[in-house]
Amino acid sequence: MQWLHEQLREERSLQLATSSREIKKYLLCWMQPARSLTISSSGIKRDLLLGFLLMLCWFRPSSCAFLSSSRFYRLKARSVPCQFPAYQSSFGKLFSTPKRSITRSVGPNQHDSTMASQTKASMVARRVTRAQLVECGDRLRRGDLVAFPTETVYGLGCHALDPSAVQKVFEAKERPLTDPLIVHVAQTQDALKLWVPHDESIRILQILCDEFWPGPLTLVAPAAPQVPSIIMADTGFVACRCPMHPLAQSLLQEARVPIAAPSANKFGHVSPTQADHVLDDLGQENVWVLEDTERTSPEEAACQIGVESTVAKLEINTKEKTNSQLLQQRYTLTVLRQGAISIKQMATCLEKAGRSDVDVTGLSCRMVEETEATVAPGQSIKHYSPRIPSFLLGPDLITEVDCANQDKGEDEWNHLLQQSIILDFGGRLAAWKSTAKQYRDLSPSSDSSQAAQCVFEALRWAERIDESATYIIFPQVASNFHDSCQDYDALTLALNDRLTRAASGVVLDSLVSVQNLLVGRE
Repeated sequence: MQWLHEQLREERSLQLATSSREIKKYLLCWMQPARSLTISSSGIKRDLLLGFLLMLCWFRPSSCAFLSSSRFYRLKARSVPCQFPAYQSSFGKLFSTPKRSITRSVGPNQHDSTMASQTKASMVARRVTRAQLVECGDRLRRGDLVAFPTETVYGLGCHALDPSAVQKVFEAKERPLTDPLIVHVAQTQDALKLWVPHDESIRILQILCDEFWPGPLTLVAPAAPQVPSIIMADTGFVACRCPMHPLAQSLLQEARVPIAAPSANKFGHVSPTQADHVLDDLGQENVWVLEDTERTSPEEAACQIGVESTVAKLEINTKEKTNSQLLQQRYTLTVLRQGAISIKQMATCLEKAGRSDVDVTGLSCRMVEETEATVAPGQSIKHYSPRIPSFLLGPDLITEVDCANQDKGEDEWNHLLQQSIILDFGGRLAAWKSTAKQYRDLSPSSDSSQAAQCVFEALRWAERIDESATYIIFPQVASNFHDSCQDYDALTLALNDRLTRAASGVVLDSLVSVQNLLVGRE
């Protein structure tokens, strides 16, 4: 064990190869600042694997995740020691407290009393209200972290011009430095100070800010020298937004500094739209969580829109010749992430302002690896992901199932449903509601606004409502958006983007793909 401990410390990766009846597969480590571990248990003696994992978790104070029979669980070492009922007799003496090791709880707002008492005892983060706004402002200026609600999702805020404070955000989220942060400002003039003062570019940005700020639009442009490179992933472009949520605006006024704030969760996990979501992910971090206690009812959403802002990047294009042979400068405004503000809305705004020199385009399907630096967040292939495997169901698969018989894969389809939690949209999968483990429709009426507001809460619900569930499945909301984005409203495209990334871009598009999934083939 000591040898393995040293190897994990020294090496970026380690592969163990033994006989086919023993642990083989891979040990992949070093996902800073926490170390992650992924193992497949296919064809391995189960008790040997679990014993090895439990011992490894105990000796290493880091996060350990494993994939067992296609189920993905996240275990916490030391702070929540690991224990499984089936293996209690063999390994129970190693650990002292918990009855449940899996961090997935019973239901959306239901917690095991034993786990709740442990969480409360070990909680580092602090829940605060509007009454502590002055202290929150002081805390941000000192370089500490405050999570706060916006109209989109909860943000994890820090002093944007303090590199050491920004570093704390990356560490708390376990976020790669290749993923930049959005800077939140109280007014347009604060953002203009952070962009390079190119005359025409600033005029275009001013037009967009006047129309859509405060609101769910993030604008990306070349950064001024005072902007720390860590915020921009060393790209030279900074993303700015002016939120319209009253509590976010109040915090900005009290802080008196620009606030850099990505979503207040662990990187890659489902975005938070409630204070409880933030505490679930960041409860062990030195964070104050600002809660909106002035909502008219508990059911009212803290984040009214529910998905992240639209992100658009402004660039200077090459000059083109006019009829008079004079050179005219052109600009491109590219949508890098779909949100509540559409391409059409921005194009109409610029057209009304007489800016025919700006071309508005979209890159809504862009997906990159975590190692690639980007100018905007939310570009990773795997993002907004629950802690159990999730898949999109393509329209061709649904059509095929409707026409299938017992000899053509209906058994496999039913087997998938029996292991799955369904998140539906517009009743597309309602026919199989009784077969699935759990069923929830984001919007029975196909209202994209209603679905967007609850999609992240629903994904978090799905990952913990039934511990025996193996998969989460949901339909493609905009199945042909590659060809015609104009056929869909902004929030439909945003919803489709979030679900696509939650599924890591994996679409089950035929009964053959379902069969391959169930037998463990790609």
